[in-house]
Amino acid sequence: MREITGDLWDVHDQGFCIGVPTNGNCRRDGRAVMGAGVALAAAQLFPNLPILLGEKLRASGNHVYYWPEFRIVTLPTKEAWIRPSNLGLIERTAREAVHLADHNRLTTIYCPRLGCGLGGLAWKDVASVLAGLWDGRFIIVHPAA
Repeated sequence: MREITGDLWDVHDQGFCIGVPTNGNCRRDGRAVMGAGVALAAAQLFPNLPILLGEKLRASGNHVYYWPEFRIVTLPTKEAWIRPSNLGLIERTAREAVHLADHNRLTTIYCPRLGCGLGGLAWKDVASVLAGLWDGRFIIVHPAA
């Protein structure tokens, strides 16, 4: 795992795949709840993504999913949107993301600091989990201070 300073959406605009933190909730209409942060930006840019993710959540549960048409990997950090992020779920997500990257031959995935914005976790805690699982294909992008 590496870290860089920058803007996640600028990286996406350059043609790279990005990781979008998500949760396991769906609305009554079946759409995944993507109402804040990076998830909201992704939902606004790709209006079909909440529909597609909602279908996956209902069919297979709160797991990592790849959307090549959007160059997005959804990365669960929360079970429910209203709850804080969970280090155990982030660890499972990190393992699933490695498997997904291997299976789909993804060479680079740029991600925000998972669980640290609206999720309420400290980066030092999350980084210690990810460092043991993620290799150089996973690049954490954080804004300049």
